[in-house]
Amino acid sequence: MTQENDKGIDEVDLRLVNALQLAPRASWTRLADALELDPVTLARRWARLSDSGSAWITVSPSTSVFRQVCTAFLEIRCRPERGEAVAAALLEHTFAVTVERASGDADLLVTAGAPDLASMSRFALDVVATVDGVESVRTRLITQWFTEGSRWRLNALAPGERSTLPAPRAPGTFGGAPALSVEDRALLRVLSTDGRMSLTDLGAALGMSAPSARRRLDRLLQLELVTMRCEFARPLAGYAVLATFWGRVAPSLVEDAGRRLSREPETRNCFAVHGPNNLVVQTWLRSVGDLGAFEQRLADGYPDLEIRDRSVVLRLHKLLGHVLDAGGRRVRSIVPDVWDATR
Repeated sequence: MTQENDKGIDEVDLRLVNALQLAPRASWTRLADALELDPVTLARRWARLSDSGSAWITVSPSTSVFRQVCTAFLEIRCRPERGEAVAAALLEHTFAVTVERASGDADLLVTAGAPDLASMSRFALDVVATVDGVESVRTRLITQWFTEGSRWRLNALAPGERSTLPAPRAPGTFGGAPALSVEDRALLRVLSTDGRMSLTDLGAALGMSAPSARRRLDRLLQLELVTMRCEFARPLAGYAVLATFWGRVAPSLVEDAGRRLSREPETRNCFAVHGPNNLVVQTWLRSVGDLGAFEQRLADGYPDLEIRDRSVVLRLHKLLGHVLDAGGRRVRSIVPDVWDATR
């Protein structure tokens, strides 16, 4: 019998999560064939992981859709005694997609999305800046996304197991994607909380038949307008450190550097911002001791990139609309709706 490791998730769980990162909505039979395990066993293990908040399937707009809205990286300074309260207030807002307590100059880092610049301005100036305890807000508008969190992968599967599952898609072209319709956005809201929901239940939630729900979801996936993703409580699996690096590179080199950095296995997010430090890289690492080695690798592999600042997340309060406990487990969801201009 496989024993749980000291992080609380055993090796079979890790293999299952890795498989679901590659094929989030695959049937238990298909996954069982790839992992050479019983479908009932996999379903039972997933129920345990999901019910405990240790892992979940969700959906998010792709990087090509991010270009159709306004996204920003907010660096927030708070009074020391108000940091927790400020984080608690901001995570309730649907524009605050991810909320992190961090080391360094900024006490809070918020990845935010809004329908347009005017809505983002209201959020930063009239909502965030007025929360009791906020001392300053530095808003960095994101000018280009190179990769987002759904492309980060565990390395728990053997090569033969990975080969039987869909290969990760290459990053999109970041332009030319059709806008999401009202119906598309409704599908996103439903699947955000349960990405493995059956087509029958999905159709019922959307007021349409199961075949219609399938066609709508298939279209969004084929056009790479949305991405399905398997998230999990990374500290339980040994990935306890989420780090952010702010870099500076010549404007003419931003796109090339961003695309190359996106291929680093540790990279969670990579995007360009408007400001003196024009490239941001966020990574998942196993320990604080890995920070220096990763930064040295950047220095060796990207001589034109100057790392100007760095920070480590002390607590991840919210990830893509999902509120997490101190151990990284999902406790509830606040579905992000970055298209709602009334907020």
